[in-house]
Amino acid sequence: MRLVICNWGLVLTLVLGAVSAFADDRNPEAKHRLNPERHTQYLTEKLALDTQQQEQVRAILEGSHARVESILENHRPTRDNVRTELKAVRKDTDIQLASVLTLEQMEKMQALRKVHREHRRERAVKRRHHTENTHDEAEY
Repeated sequence: MRLVICNWGLVLTLVLGAVSAFADDRNPEAKHRLNPERHTQYLTEKLALDTQQQEQVRAILEGSHARVESILENHRPTRDNVRTELKAVRKDTDIQLASVLTLEQMEKMQALRKVHREHRRERAVKRRHHTENTHDEAEY
């Protein structure tokens, strides 16, 4: 169970990347944020994946990416339905990754995810603060 929870953030990162690419159709670069090949390279560097793990992780991430793309492009369901479907993809991906990575690698990935999550929160606060200041200035 712990291994499944450890991978939750990795998949959430994938899913959020897909959602942000979907939400920002005006930015052609946004669709390249969710890149299984780049993500596999990143994990290889940070977690010291061996060749077999690289192939397995790449296949898992490619499969997850394809499922997320399908959900976002083909269904155009309500927000709640999207969330439910993406959670199912996340759960499946977690289970698959837990079977490939060692406990040490999972712990490293969890630490990386924590740093990434904190960085995302800081950026969100800065964006909110910037938006509030922009609105305040516009009122004068």
